[in-house]
Amino acid sequence: MLIVEFDEEEVLRENATYTINFGEAILDITEGNSLENYAFVFSTGDQIDSLSIQGKIIDAFTSEEMEKVTVMVYESLEDSIVFKEKPFYATRSNKDGTFQINNMKEGEFKLVAVKDENLNYLYDPSAEALG
Repeated sequence: MLIVEFDEEEVLRENATYTINFGEAILDITEGNSLENYAFVFSTGDQIDSLSIQGKIIDAFTSEEMEKVTVMVYESLEDSIVFKEKPFYATRSNKDGTFQINNMKEGEFKLVAVKDENLNYLYDPSAEALG
C-alpha cells in the first residue's frame, strides 16, 4: 500500500490534473527490478487533461545532449516568472536530452530549461544555466 500525503499548506487547484512521478523509486520486492517512469495521475475536476509536449535539450555551445536539465512550464508569460514562481508543470531531461510532459491542459505557456543545481525550481542566475 502507498499513501501520498500533501503538506497541510498545499492548496490543490480546481479542475486541474496532477501527476506524481515516481521515476525509478518503485522496486520489485523479490528481484529488485525498478518500475521505470511510473506516474500516478489524478484530477480535481471531472476530466483528466491529455495534452503533452516533448523535446530535446541540446547545449547551444557544444551541441551535446544535456541530461538532468529541469524543463519548467509556466502559465504566466511574464519574463521574470522564472525568478519568482515555481512552475505548474516540470520534468527533467533524460540521458539523451529528451523530455516529455504529459497531462497538460490547453493554453499558452512559457517553457524554460534550467540546469537547476539546487533543485528549487527557480532560476538562480549566479549559479545556473538557462535556456
